[in-house]
Amino acid sequence: MNRMHGWIAAGMLALALLAAYASAVTRQPIAQSAAAQVAIQRMSASTSLAIHTDLASCDALDNRNLAACRIKIPASVTAIAFYECDTADGTYTASRASDGTAAAIATTVAGDWYDFPASTFGAAYIKVVSTGSTGTAIIVVKT
Repeated sequence: MNRMHGWIAAGMLALALLAAYASAVTRQPIAQSAAAQVAIQRMSASTSLAIHTDLASCDALDNRNLAACRIKIPASVTAIAFYECDTADGTYTASRASDGTAAAIATTVAGDWYDFPASTFGAAYIKVVSTGSTGTAIIVVKT
């Protein structure tokens, strides 16, 4: 029995010492290295893109490393459709959403900005085709 009381007393003493130490210790935040403090930055760039009524004449936009795209509609272009391909010089087909809807902006206003449709986000290369007239669009991209 005396041996058991000795173990209990020793355990209680250990708990008391641990509690005293824990209350005396000042908690400090862990310092971060400069590498751990790097902020993610997204860069913007703008470029021009030739839009024609003929798919073969349109410029291809390399979309492989882009996060988002917007397009400023040139004068006299009233509607646009989006085509995609896995290579820059391959055969382009209509970009479609999972429900089969073609990626397009049915009515555009010259000088206004529009987002690229969500279905184009995974495309490697994109061509924008006008259903009315030709022109040069301004594309702003986020990388």
